[in-house]
Amino acid sequence: MNTTLPEQNAPKRPSHRPVYEALDWMEVFLTALVCVVLLFTFVFRVVVVSGSSMSNTLQNGDYLVLSSLGGTPECGDIVVLQVNTYSEGKKPLIKRVIAKGGQWVDIDFATWTVSVGDTPETMEVIDEPYVLFHEDQWMAGYATEDQYPMQIEEGHLFVMGDNRNGSLDSRDPLIGQVDEHYVIGRAVFRLFPLQSFGTVA
Repeated sequence: MNTTLPEQNAPKRPSHRPVYEALDWMEVFLTALVCVVLLFTFVFRVVVVSGSSMSNTLQNGDYLVLSSLGGTPECGDIVVLQVNTYSEGKKPLIKRVIAKGGQWVDIDFATWTVSVGDTPETMEVIDEPYVLFHEDQWMAGYATEDQYPMQIEEGHLFVMGDNRNGSLDSRDPLIGQVDEHYVIGRAVFRLFPLQSFGTVA
C-alpha cells in the first residue's frame, strides 16, 4: 500500500527568508554605524559654540562639524583651538585665521583694518565682510607702539574673532601667536540651528 502523501498535502517547511533579510539589514546598519563612529573619531567631530566672540558669523549654541584632516589651516579659515596658556584652557577657542607663519600682519585700531603680506612692503588690507564693526569705537587691542607690524613665527597662527571688540585672541598676550599643534580642527559645517544649516565661511 502506497502511503506517500500527495505533494499538495505535504507539510510546508518554514521559510527563513525574513530572518535572512533582517540579518542583512542589521549587517548594513552595523557597518554604517561603525563607519560613522570611525569618521567622527578620526576625521570629524562636533563642537558647540560658547560665547559671542565669532558673532555675527557664529552664534552662541551653534553646533559645528570640524574636520581634523591634516594640513595647515589657510587664512580666513575658522578653527577650533586648545590653547594651554589660556586661563580657561579646558575650553576650546573658536577663531578665524588671519595670518600664518612667516607672514606679516598690521592692525589699524582706528579704522579697523587688518593688513597681511609676505613682507612689510607687500602687506595689503584684507577684505573682512564678516567683522562685527562698531563705527563709534576703536578696535580693542593690547598693542604697544612698536608691536605692529608683526611677523608671525613659523609653525604659528595669528587668529582673531569676528566680533573684534568681544574676542580674546592673538591681540592679547594671554593668547598671542598660536602654535599650529593647538588646532583641533577646521569648522566646515553648521548642523544647528536648522535655519543656519550649511557650510561655514
